[in-house]
Amino acid sequence: MKKYSIIILIIFVALSLLLINKNNQTKSTTNKPVVNIGAILPITGKVANLGEGAKNAMMMAMEDINSLPHNKYQYEIIFEDDMLEAKKTAIAAHKLINVNKTQALVTYFSGAGLVANPIATQNKVLHFGETWHPDAAQGHYNFIHFTQIEAQVEKYIELIKHLKIKKLAILSASRAGSIKTAEDVRDIVANIDDMEVVFFDKFHKGEKQFTTLIEKAKSLGADHYYIQALSPELEILVKQMHDLGIKNRNISTIACFDTSEHKDMFNGGYEITISDYADEFNARYIKSYNMEPSYGTGFAYDIIKLIHYGFENTTPKAGEILPTNFDVVNTIHRVENFPSAVSEITIDEQGLIHSIPTFRRVENGKMISYDLKDIK
Repeated sequence: MKKYSIIILIIFVALSLLLINKNNQTKSTTNKPVVNIGAILPITGKVANLGEGAKNAMMMAMEDINSLPHNKYQYEIIFEDDMLEAKKTAIAAHKLINVNKTQALVTYFSGAGLVANPIATQNKVLHFGETWHPDAAQGHYNFIHFTQIEAQVEKYIELIKHLKIKKLAILSASRAGSIKTAEDVRDIVANIDDMEVVFFDKFHKGEKQFTTLIEKAKSLGADHYYIQALSPELEILVKQMHDLGIKNRNISTIACFDTSEHKDMFNGGYEITISDYADEFNARYIKSYNMEPSYGTGFAYDIIKLIHYGFENTTPKAGEILPTNFDVVNTIHRVENFPSAVSEITIDEQGLIHSIPTFRRVENGKMISYDLKDIK
């Protein structure tokens, strides 16, 4: 009896794994050679709303590319959940490359992009990161498709000059992309007449008590607060700032309010962020998923289309079914007039894909785009 129970258990586990695998990847419906794409996203955890948004956009792009009648290849995608944790990103990347035999990886946020970069390079696998950190694009096989941080920082400096800020406090999470951004702002402000950074400090993931940092910044005469954090630290930090009398009009960020599911907390706050999405993409996403596209979704859509462009427009070597990833990368570098879901894009030699940052203000829980000259 015990023997039969073990056999039944093994069959049950095997079927369960089969169902899980089926739910996390698309299946080929043609006899064409298959290009496998692996997407590592925070599908669960504290920023699951962002991972789900990216997944939705990628599935929308997969439908588009696989419906094209003259494709040379069929495209499949496999999703892995890293919960925005570096160790899980590394495990997922190795699994997708070595087990699922993917030709391309997609990652989300700086930590994941930096982890996947050397893995993709070593295995000669195409890698797209949705991240600010330029190091994630180092090496031939790596690209970054996100509004670049230099452009966002430049726009942010325009904002605080426009607001006539004199004494800036900077509070940043200890994440690679956040620290780089905060340090870039600090270093530029140091060279601006009549403006100074009076306070700069970092905090770790999981921090819940910010009162001491905020009170110190206030004591140094800060008249504006630049914050760089994700949920839940973002909401906890702003709540404690409110408790200490700081108004949202004196708080700003680069692309953080956009990521929160509780935007009403930031009404009146300022943000410089990634490019606005094209009207057509916005309308289609809303129709498909009955919700507004979340932070980064337009870039996720583009990445799938760029991978498709690269493979379809690269000739395989003699006797090979698929083109080499090396050659696909070269093809993507030659892209011109790409029909992006965001603003007009350009690709530089390093693999950084540039787009235009946007100034927004939070009103009634929504991110509203503005021209700086319209802000009094």
